[in-house]
Amino acid sequence: LTGIERDVLLWSAPKDRIRDFFFYTEKLTPDAGNVGFATAVAQLVVDVQGKGHVDYELRDAGQLVYSSSSEEGKNWGKRSFLIPNVHIQPWNAETPKLYDLCITLSQGKKVIDRRTLKVGFKTVSVRDDGALLINGERVIFHGVDRHDHSPQTGRTISKEEMLQDVLTMKRLNINAVRTSHYPNNPYFYDLCDQYGLYVLAEADVECHGNMGLSREEAFREAMVARNVRQVQTLRNH
Repeated sequence: LTGIERDVLLWSAPKDRIRDFFFYTEKLTPDAGNVGFATAVAQLVVDVQGKGHVDYELRDAGQLVYSSSSEEGKNWGKRSFLIPNVHIQPWNAETPKLYDLCITLSQGKKVIDRRTLKVGFKTVSVRDDGALLINGERVIFHGVDRHDHSPQTGRTISKEEMLQDVLTMKRLNINAVRTSHYPNNPYFYDLCDQYGLYVLAEADVECHGNMGLSREEAFREAMVARNVRQVQTLRNH
């Protein structure tokens, strides 16, 4: 099982570029007259290195839901954009509705950098009695552990096998999966977004057989760094 197990990418970014972005739902108000829909308020945080202006748009199957743009700026770093009062269908495991978000950095009419991703509108909160709420509704998890392994090819798992895992879980009324005990292939999280699975994501900090390592100060920095990187990597899912 040794060797290179996943894709290796070589990526070159322009000097002026979109360094990072974070999309999240700030508020959901159910639509009393249309069950399954809501009015959402969302935030988009964009971190730009260099100069230019940012345009962004949100689409549903090609139809424009919302768009906006910033003024031309120089070395402007992080900036937050409010997406106010859009009529949407929230994301959950039963109705995993996704929208297309496109973020563009331009200088004048010249496009410098562009990023696209699938996003869902959802809120997560904990009630006073300890119940976990998704979009304000209590959720009961029926979950499984999953290793990113193939019975044929070990730790190199194909997209088809990952899809089969997700479809099997959905057929068995499983709505949650734990990535024991390390980050999974990035494609797996896309499938969970698309087909509707709640994910308990784990970083590679397992200490089986020696749980005392979790209390050793010498390991604190490395363990915290792995969890921070995981959050930064997966927070748009």
